[in-house]
Amino acid sequence: MGGIRLDLKDKKFGKLLVIKCVGVAKHYESMWECMCDCGNIAIVRGAHLKSGKTSSCGCLKNHHGMTINGKSSIEYRIWLHMKQRCYNKNDKAYKYYGARGIRICERWLNNAALFLKDMGKRPHNKLTIERINNDGDYMPTNCKWATWSEQNSNKRSR
Repeated sequence: MGGIRLDLKDKKFGKLLVIKCVGVAKHYESMWECMCDCGNIAIVRGAHLKSGKTSSCGCLKNHHGMTINGKSSIEYRIWLHMKQRCYNKNDKAYKYYGARGIRICERWLNNAALFLKDMGKRPHNKLTIERINNDGDYMPTNCKWATWSEQNSNKRSR
């Protein structure tokens, strides 16, 4: 390995938190596994992190067709928050979702457009995503748009 490699573990670059070094690419460039604020994992060249060339998993550039007048749609933001609470241990709601084993189906996990296709646009601005079976995962057969009052009557017993 040529030169001294800086340890980037636990450092934050834009939306990316560096988790671990995963190897070396051409020209002895370190490759790093990073967790994006949106919940995705990305493998990024160290030089791209340090230079600012890469500051997200790509979610900053591509809202998967879910923008309105250049802003993220509410459905896209709901999808992002769903991922955060299931996969980001630093999210305040993680203990109620990811820590309990609640996951997102493979179809939706990295594809907001398929989430939108399956769920449809939120019919009313007072509706949120709800898991019909509170112990089940986020998936087309277990999710619906619901009011807060419906959500409150579908809480797990403590």
